[in-house]
Amino acid sequence: MEIQVVSHKDRSEFSDRLSELEGESFPEFLLHDGFDDCRPHLFDKFAHYQLYFVGKAGGKLLGAANALSYFRQADESLPGFQQLLITAPDQFRRGIVPNVLCPVQAMVVDDARGSGVSERIISAYKELASADGLKAICVPVRPTLKPLYPLTPIERYVTWTRENGEKFDPWLRMQERTGAQFTEITYDSTVITAPVSDWEAWTGMQFPESGEYVIQGGHVPLLIDRENDTGRYSEPHVWYTYKLG
Repeated sequence: MEIQVVSHKDRSEFSDRLSELEGESFPEFLLHDGFDDCRPHLFDKFAHYQLYFVGKAGGKLLGAANALSYFRQADESLPGFQQLLITAPDQFRRGIVPNVLCPVQAMVVDDARGSGVSERIISAYKELASADGLKAICVPVRPTLKPLYPLTPIERYVTWTRENGEKFDPWLRMQERTGAQFTEITYDSTVITAPVSDWEAWTGMQFPESGEYVIQGGHVPLLIDRENDTGRYSEPHVWYTYKLG
């Protein structure tokens, strides 16, 4: 399939499809992770890093991806996902010159999965980052199959492999096949705290007592505190790095 890549700067009308695509790609609770607060910055300061992937035959939207540039000091630990969404726009405002590109969201429409869109997302960001003189691409990866194993600690999950030695998880496997190297795990990367009633609405479950609950789409259990009427979900990310140049 021939895939055309266009940026938000050139084809902003595709942004109307993002809410629908996000709803197909992520569980309801993850749509309350603070990403919406960063969205105006993405479409303004970082507009040419917001990409849409379109089939050349017919012009159908096949996928979308969001990224922002960031200054990372040598040997500095990478930030959590939510911290990155705050820090990168603040660096831009202060005139700090970035040196890495961080894709923060990648989505493929259901009927285009397996058609090469994921690989094109990675190659498109490599091309953009290289053209802008950035030194690396750092990706906070949300492993695809982790919701099937929410009780397995992430540091064990990332070591799982198939019989051929490749990573068990397809999204981790994609990173390594396309040249990325495992960098680190960031804990408490996405933290969502909300009243129990919100969690019940988002998950379609009831939480009669305090404790840990496995929720659909969750990479880790949800911690419910009935006494304080809160549910807390804390998800790690697995960072991979593509070195450029």
